[in-house]
Amino acid sequence: MGTSIGANIKRLREQRGWSQARLAREVCQAAGVIGDPVGRQEISRWETGKRTPREWLPFLAAVLGVPVDVLRAPQNPAEPPLPTLADFLPEGDPLSPLDE
Repeated sequence: MGTSIGANIKRLREQRGWSQARLAREVCQAAGVIGDPVGRQEISRWETGKRTPREWLPFLAAVLGVPVDVLRAPQNPAEPPLPTLADFLPEGDPLSPLDE
């Protein structure tokens, strides 16, 4: 679960052109906390899936301008699947898969 959240956090942060330090400041400000309980290192841990931002999730969503469900959503594969041998065979080739 943590890795898709982390990948979504990173993707949304990079779309805004923010550094990890900037996101950390914005999250602390949105939470109304004084000091830096969330720093750049913590954002890195979230993005890499080493930790999950459980109690910080609503503040992350607010700062990134998305619902919490968007942060939890699994990532869609960025690249199409690799071609198989059948993709290179001419139609009707005896090695091509049978159509049912």
